[in-house]
Amino acid sequence: MKHLLKIGTRGSALALRQTQIIEGLLHPCNPDLEIKKIIITTSGDRDKTTPLNQIGGKGIFIKELEQALLTGEIDCAIHCFKDITAAMHPSLELCAFLPPESSADVLVSQNNRRLIDLPAGSRIATSSMRRKILAERIRPDINTVEVRGNVDTRLKKIDNNEFEGIILSEAGLIRLGMQARVAERFNQDEFPPAPGQGVLAIQARKVDTLNKDILTAINDREQELKSRMEMRFLEIVGFDCNVPLGLFTTTNEESITMKGFISDISGSRFHESFITGAKSHSIMLAEELGRRFLSWRKNLS
Repeated sequence: MKHLLKIGTRGSALALRQTQIIEGLLHPCNPDLEIKKIIITTSGDRDKTTPLNQIGGKGIFIKELEQALLTGEIDCAIHCFKDITAAMHPSLELCAFLPPESSADVLVSQNNRRLIDLPAGSRIATSSMRRKILAERIRPDINTVEVRGNVDTRLKKIDNNEFEGIILSEAGLIRLGMQARVAERFNQDEFPPAPGQGVLAIQARKVDTLNKDILTAINDREQELKSRMEMRFLEIVGFDCNVPLGLFTTTNEESITMKGFISDISGSRFHESFITGAKSHSIMLAEELGRRFLSWRKNLS
C-alpha cells in the first residue's frame, strides 16, 4: 500500500535539487513511498534585496516552512541546517541530518583569480557578515559589498562585471553541477564556515511517528552528532546574523573537535577558540566552548 509523504521545500533551483537528493535516498528504503513536493515561498525568497540582518536574520528562510508543518500542509520540511535558528517550535524536531559534500567557502571570480591575486579595491560580494570579516582579514584592501538572491542570480552578476568576486558555499555549487566555477577553495581552519554549512536537515512534527521512522532511515549518525553539538553551542551563544561567527566541527574514531571564531561587526575585535574531547561528551564540550564565546561577547558591551 502506497504511503504519501508531503515534502515542503523552497522553490529555488538549489532547494529543489536538495529535495531531489533526499527523494533519491528515501525511495530505496521505502519502495511503496509516494512523495509529493510542495513548494513554500519564504520571507527570504520574497525579499531578495534587503540585508539579512535587517529583515529578521536567517530565520526568514524557515518560518513559513515550519508553519506549513504545524498546520499539516506538509509532513516534513527540508532545510539547510545553517538556516535553522537555535529556537525551534516545541512541536517540531529535526529527525535526519545529511552530511555535506563540502562545508567550505569558495571564491568565484573574474578570470578565476584567487582572493590574494585580485587587484586592490576589488568588489567582493557576500550576504554574510562572517565571510565579509574573514575576507577582509586576508585582503584589507578589498571592498566587500552586499548581495542577495539565488546562486544563478549571483553568478550572473560576476559575468556582468558587477563584482570582481563572490564568496559562496561549495556544497551548493557541487549540488548544482557548477563546481567548475570555483577559483579558490578556502581552508576551513583559516576560514571557518557557518555552523552547519552544507548540511541538510529534515524537520517533522514530534507526534508524527510513522513519517519520522521513514525519515530517520536516511539519517547520518555521525553528522547528527556534529549538528546537535553545534546546535547546543548556538543555544548557549545566542547566535544570530548580527554577529560574525564561524564554526568547524570534525571527528575521528573516538574524539570530536570544535573550532570557531567570533568577531565584532567591524572585525577589529576577533576571538578564536577550540575544544576537543570524547564523542560521548560532545554536548558538554559544546556548552563549554559556547560559554567561552558568550563571555567574550558579553565583554564587548
